[in-house]
Amino acid sequence: MILFKNKAVKSCFLILALCICAGFFALAEPKPISAQDSDSLDWSYPVQIPQYHKNSRPPVLVADLNNQIHGFTVDTSPDGGSAIVYRKWTEEIGWQIPVDIILPPRQGTAKILGVEIDQDDMVHLVGFYGDIFGAGLYHMSAPLAFADRGLEWSEPALIADAPGPLAEGMLISNQSGKMHVVYQGGRVGLGLYEVFSEDGGVTWSDPVTLYLSSTENALPSAVDIYLDDQETLHAVWSIWNAQLGVGDELFYSQRVSGSSSWTIPTLIANRTGREYESDWGAITAAGDELLIVYQDSFPAAKFMRRSTDGGMSWTDPERPWPHIGEYENAVFLKDGNDRLHTILGNRDGDCCHGMWHAVYEDGKWKPLKPLIFGPKTIDFDPSAPDAVMSQGNLILATWWMDSSDRNGAWYSYAKIDDVEPFAAQPIQVPNIELGEDELELDETTLEEAAAPVTLPDDWKIEDESLPVSTGMLLGIVMGIVAILISLLIWQFFIRNR
Repeated sequence: MILFKNKAVKSCFLILALCICAGFFALAEPKPISAQDSDSLDWSYPVQIPQYHKNSRPPVLVADLNNQIHGFTVDTSPDGGSAIVYRKWTEEIGWQIPVDIILPPRQGTAKILGVEIDQDDMVHLVGFYGDIFGAGLYHMSAPLAFADRGLEWSEPALIADAPGPLAEGMLISNQSGKMHVVYQGGRVGLGLYEVFSEDGGVTWSDPVTLYLSSTENALPSAVDIYLDDQETLHAVWSIWNAQLGVGDELFYSQRVSGSSSWTIPTLIANRTGREYESDWGAITAAGDELLIVYQDSFPAAKFMRRSTDGGMSWTDPERPWPHIGEYENAVFLKDGNDRLHTILGNRDGDCCHGMWHAVYEDGKWKPLKPLIFGPKTIDFDPSAPDAVMSQGNLILATWWMDSSDRNGAWYSYAKIDDVEPFAAQPIQVPNIELGEDELELDETTLEEAAAPVTLPDDWKIEDESLPVSTGMLLGIVMGIVAILISLLIWQFFIRNR
């Protein structure tokens, strides 16, 4: 072409090509917040859970045997009212629309202590409701197939009075349907108590005393429990110093199946000297070992102690990772090969606050690998993880940002390639007679069911799209400027040749 015989025009197009390439390189600039491979796991790009109350903590998660994950959240409205909200996640569809299912039985603080699914596909939820004038623990249940229908949930039933003053506790169950709740309370003094049910939540035991505090400022908190194959219940908790606002001590105790009392608490860690705190214990088992991962020392870091005799004695503390930070309890998961995984919040130096994953193999933890990481900002500081294993080979992890600018809950998921997924089992559907309104709901089209829920403006996440990096914006601007400059140069030389 004659046009390209002019050297100036050639230079013009060379400049254009270089500018466009620079723009594309800028578009490909690594984002400060990014998903990473975790060992052999390929984590999805972390994003916000849609239609989520921006101040709510991550959902309490539970997985069924049919490739579905169920999330429960307490949402609070601007006028102070609250409700338990249900949403379901599948890999094919993602998060389905949230539904209000339960209104609190009394005013004040509302907190979910746990959600479990039994062998009959009934979902059980235990929550704390109340304030300084009165509080209680309540049990609610519904057929899992109808968990999104508020009318199918049982009326909240009081299972323990005088919990608190903090809404601290945890629910756990076994395959036979026996449920245990360990909680902070004041029935015969400030301490920890346990109630349990052996008939699917129809009746509950009287509270069993686990631990009594020495002073009113020593508040048992950050409770974590584990139920082993012999139905021995293991518990770990910290003692929150209400005056200093830190954890002073970390204790362990157990109750053997058939016993009416808990063992004398064993001190696992305590704050000494200039140490920050001893807190956020999490307990599980790997083979014949019991493991407690907790926070201790200064600066705050994760430590671990192990027991090979069922909790009667514990090894010296060891530090499995070089990371530091206070980001609440670690979460433990078992895959289909009975391999132990953890999801936890931490930071690697001053640079990289994030959410991390590791595997426990051959008696030690592998290095932590990030799901998401980046410098701490006003709206970025991943913390308070929850996670669940689905079908033995898929991990869904959620967290919130422990920052001044709340922006809802976030999530990422990954599949474990070397684990064959469990065969899906259809959810049992009870024979329930539906009313006219519910029959009409069943006939709703998929398109209508996927329509977004209208939430109050101050509940919404301002922008649910993926974060746009500075590099992306720079690339777009550079590309536009390059095109405009090239057109001007081209027009100049054409007119003057």
